Amino acid sequence: MFEKITKPNKRVSIKLGPSYILPIIKLILIINLVIFVITLMVYPFIQPKIPLFFSLVNPQNHLAEKLWLFLLPTISLAINIIHIQSLKLIDSAHEFIIRFFIYIALVMQIILLMITLRNILVVFKPF
Repeated sequence: MFEKITKPNKRVSIKLGPSYILPIIKLILIINLVIFVITLMVYPFIQPKIPLFFSLVNPQNHLAEKLWLFLLPTISLAINIIHIQSLKLIDSAHEFIIRFFIYIALVMQIILLMITLRNILVVFKPF
């Protein structure tokens, strides 16, 4: 009399790219998350003005508000969004091109992580 109505399980999946580059994409997203977490953790403990721009000619312009530390994580996130969206456009390209493209994104994330760590270690001296 009463029949149990079952709905099919529908999984929501986000296609980040071809399966052979998914570990690299996950690593890139983890690096991005690490950049954000490090910046969030040290933000309350650093001074209000930080030396962010070392290459400027005028020494008074070397200092910036500490809010500028979030510039690099934001750039990192923007790069990830652009690269993952671009992967959808070049999905039919040769595997070498796609791998080369994603490795460039990985190198860029590592460089941004190193720059973030350098900027933070200049002003954050816990000991």
